[in-house]
Amino acid sequence: MRRAVTALVPFCAAKAEQPSAEATLAKVRTEDSAFSRSDLVMQAGWATIGASKTPDNALAIAGADRLRGAKAGT
Repeated sequence: MRRAVTALVPFCAAKAEQPSAEATLAKVRTEDSAFSRSDLVMQAGWATIGASKTPDNALAIAGADRLRGAKAGT
């Protein structure tokens, strides 16, 4: 499962880096609470893959961690 999540993190990040996601991405990057960061990612739909109707919690956590550490424009 961990490999699958790791493999999907770039897709989560790509969704977050769309121009329409700028405000939410800024919130993720500045939020101190890990729970709140992953919740923002799930609410934005960045951790929902394919035809799934629900976000993946593990992907949301991993994606939020990556997005928080990513510099703007990278």
